Amino acid sequence: MITVHIPPNFLPERTYIVRTLLQHYLGIEVEIVSQKGQVHYELAWDDKSLIIKDQFFGLTFVGETYLSTDRIPQNVIRTSRREFDGIIGIYGEEKIEITADQIICNIDLFAGAFFMLTRWEESVGHHEDLHGRFPAKEALIVKAGEILRPVVDEYVALLKNWLNQLGCPVPKNKTQFTVVPTCDVDIPFYWHRAPEWKILLSGLINHRSFKKLKEERHILRQVHSGQQKDPYDTFDDMMSLAEKYNLRFRFHMIGGGETKFER
Repeated sequence: MITVHIPPNFLPERTYIVRTLLQHYLGIEVEIVSQKGQVHYELAWDDKSLIIKDQFFGLTFVGETYLSTDRIPQNVIRTSRREFDGIIGIYGEEKIEITADQIICNIDLFAGAFFMLTRWEESVGHHEDLHGRFPAKEALIVKAGEILRPVVDEYVALLKNWLNQLGCPVPKNKTQFTVVPTCDVDIPFYWHRAPEWKILLSGLINHRSFKKLKEERHILRQVHSGQQKDPYDTFDDMMSLAEKYNLRFRFHMIGGGETKFER
């Protein structure tokens, strides 16, 4: 077991991210201790320690919130020192001290992982699209051109390497992956969702072709007469695939109601 000493502010956030990285990802049992005067994260066991300097929560004044646009970095830290294995830093600086019994890291891996996992940058309301959602292009990691990087997994791998280097045994990864196909069913049936005139008018507006309109009118009548299957009704085919590969598909249906974006 590792004892993790954490500063006494933002305890739910700190506890969440420490347990997520160390217990959930690495499988290490931890005891989290918060005490006055503690300014950084300190992972301690025997006479060894790994210190991750607090570069985020500790910089938030008492009574203030970190949920602010000015707490979102303008750029990421692209590490070049071999000790960092090329990770992308979000908070802190590329500085590290390594001795036989201790490693001190100046990149706040816990704050960076918290930033990436909770997606709190999406909640500050600085950017919204026409649906009131946070546009992906405004995310820090997208702007940095690193959207395909598994940032948190890289942090976990780095922590594992450092712990092993200091002689702390890390359990072998026993994670097993399962394929779970999901299907968003916005419109389960195309040709039965509206009156014939509305479907054909919509097709004419979209395709601007009387030839296409004639083809769709033929399909529509074939479907209504039972001579042809609705093109959107692919459920039997999908269930056959699920049975073939021994998978369980999850279908997400719209439960009811209508908005202007679904008309």
